[in-house]
Amino acid sequence: MLGRMADDMKLYERDDLKDFLATILDRIDLDPEEATLQLCYRIPLRGGASLASPRGLAAIPTIVATTLAKVA
Repeated sequence: MLGRMADDMKLYERDDLKDFLATILDRIDLDPEEATLQLCYRIPLRGGASLASPRGLAAIPTIVATTLAKVA
């Protein structure tokens, strides 16, 4: 699923890609003492699964991930 999303992102126009990334980015944590940057994001899983349940709508499954990078 993530591979397909990455392939799709290659086709986005610059402004559309920026809009998409803004929708999945949760927060950015900066640590000046360690010179690190941590991106925290949420990616909703929408692929073909039904969201209906006998008790109403089920929550959309989401991948919650972080990326840590050293900045110099």
